[in-house]
Amino acid sequence: MKSKRIGFVFLALFITFISLTPLASANYQAVIDEIIQYYPLYLQGDMEEVDHSTYLKEINIPGAQTSEGIAVGFYDIDQNGSREMLVKTLGDSGGLMMIYTLKDEQVYRIADDSNYIGYRKRIDFYQDGSMFHRISGGVVTSGGSWLLMSPDGTSLVEADSYIYHGDSQTYENSETGEQLSDHDFKVKYNILDKTPLDINQEIGWIPIVDNQGNALIEPSQVQSALASQDSDQATNQTDSQASDENNQAELGYSQTNQTPALTWMTEIPKGDLAWGKEVKSMEDYQSTYLTELRRLDQVWADLAHAHLDQKKTLDQIRTGDRLDFAKNKDFHPIIPALYSAFYQCLDQLDDSSAHELSQLLHDSFVLEKMLLPDLNETSHEALNQLRLQVIDTYYAYNDAKFQESGFMGYEWVRDQLDKKVVTLPELLALDDDNFDLLNRIGIASGYPGESTGFQLFPSQFDYGAGLPQSLDQYFYLVLTQSPGAQDIGGSQAYYLHLASGEMTSANLGSLPKLEAIEVPDYQARYGIEVTNYYPAYSAKETNNQGLREGLTQTAPAWTGQEDLANLMASWGQTMGQAYQAYTPDKPASFYGASLPQVSFKFHLYHQVIEGLYDQMPSKDNQMRVVAVYSDIKDTVNPNAERHLYLFVSDKNNGIWALIATQGPGEDGLLTFKDTANKDLINGFIEVANNH
Repeated sequence: MKSKRIGFVFLALFITFISLTPLASANYQAVIDEIIQYYPLYLQGDMEEVDHSTYLKEINIPGAQTSEGIAVGFYDIDQNGSREMLVKTLGDSGGLMMIYTLKDEQVYRIADDSNYIGYRKRIDFYQDGSMFHRISGGVVTSGGSWLLMSPDGTSLVEADSYIYHGDSQTYENSETGEQLSDHDFKVKYNILDKTPLDINQEIGWIPIVDNQGNALIEPSQVQSALASQDSDQATNQTDSQASDENNQAELGYSQTNQTPALTWMTEIPKGDLAWGKEVKSMEDYQSTYLTELRRLDQVWADLAHAHLDQKKTLDQIRTGDRLDFAKNKDFHPIIPALYSAFYQCLDQLDDSSAHELSQLLHDSFVLEKMLLPDLNETSHEALNQLRLQVIDTYYAYNDAKFQESGFMGYEWVRDQLDKKVVTLPELLALDDDNFDLLNRIGIASGYPGESTGFQLFPSQFDYGAGLPQSLDQYFYLVLTQSPGAQDIGGSQAYYLHLASGEMTSANLGSLPKLEAIEVPDYQARYGIEVTNYYPAYSAKETNNQGLREGLTQTAPAWTGQEDLANLMASWGQTMGQAYQAYTPDKPASFYGASLPQVSFKFHLYHQVIEGLYDQMPSKDNQMRVVAVYSDIKDTVNPNAERHLYLFVSDKNNGIWALIATQGPGEDGLLTFKDTANKDLINGFIEVANNH
């Protein structure tokens, strides 16, 4: 079985069987032994040596280099009486990566990054043994298939495949063309009566190797773990039956699950307000609040951008002057408390305290939003200087760890801090209504838009699956909660019900199961009483159409051209191909097609897509193409085949590297697909995330 990124298999017009070669072992211990043996080679990027293995060759471990290690768990996922072994990476960027099953004393790998798990792919598990394979292709080509174990018990079978249309929130059967509304889809497959299986919480995971490649388990522990989980699984099945009687609560329908324990300001605070402007009504108070927050965000963005090339080393940070708050009383009490927490992290810097730096960065923005009327300019300036020091320290720590260990995870986190965390073009471009709602979710969750990656109204998944009301009645978004997060495990969806202001959330790895928002306790965290002065919610509309229309459809010009040009030069040299960049002013003539234009159409997985050159999409069948490259003028490469690449990066469709190798069809359009070259797509993902 060759390792390749299988495209949108849910578009197949028939049931597909994934046939897998049996792996010679009577139990799972041999698989675990190989993971322990070869995991250090994954960390070093030595895939040639890994190909000598029996159980791991020709597959990828998503997130291996950013994980905290590998764990295994045992669970009968399809309820057929045979327990599968699931393998996942640990940590913020971790996630499920392989599933094995046993049949007649043979081990079969039934899921990995070549079919159902990995980049833009996941499996939703249910307590009744059903499984739904989801593929996140962006707005236009999301969907999935129900999975069954094959009759011989050695592979997974795809059945009833669907394309999900985010604009109309409908499911289209890819074989019959049947169109189902979101509600009808859930009724047909009895989804509202199914209990999701949260594999991260409900399976007893056993760490087997740490992020240094050290074994954490003895062979005897595997069999004892299998035995102990017999009783655990029986308990889970009993709990599942009980929860079916109250399934709406299980899906997060209860009001208590949706309402964070957080108070908001319902009247103008007494006394002088720090911004110095008198306000006479709550409407004026809210308007002034938003204006002041926008000003502060702009000040921070300008300061952070200017600081990008002036980062300090850990030694410079540690030996630098520290603020003496005993001599300067002109600060709000939260300022010295935040600095104290930072100095403690700095003095005890390790992976754990480095992670706390990310929390400090989030807290600095949330607390500024909550305490705004109490904070003078001196306090705002101190917050900005704290943020610079936090980013410098986080950057320098990850850089030092990368130089020491070579682990790509440290480099990934380090490079994300440059552009994704400290630049705010999308946030600054929001209208007041969307900016206000983003602030509210940031305050309630502790993850503000200023220090996280965010997408408003995304359509990659069925985000309304577990909600008690239709999705159009919510303001919703996805937040990437840490700069090192690379997959859905590090992203959280948040919902604000427009009529009531109630909020709830869901991890993308466990949709449709909703979760209560855990409001941070800043008094417990910093020892300072914190009052939330942010104005109370007042419903303006109960449908999100106006909010969607209020989003700006123009995006700042993409700034990654230079980095992408360097990538294409080095990658092209490796491939023995010479690439040039093309623009609407200088399009490529590719076998009769002239691309790119400002707007142009092409085929992608049985859909006609409109490519917009460096423009933000406004419709469901559009993609923002940020760059186009081709080797059509390569006169050195003896291979006759030539290539045209479209590089896509926008907040709704995600990041794509699409390839065409043939000329236009009868309709005059080129047909593109995902590139199978992992070096190219991974390189472009890194470039796009930095810009």
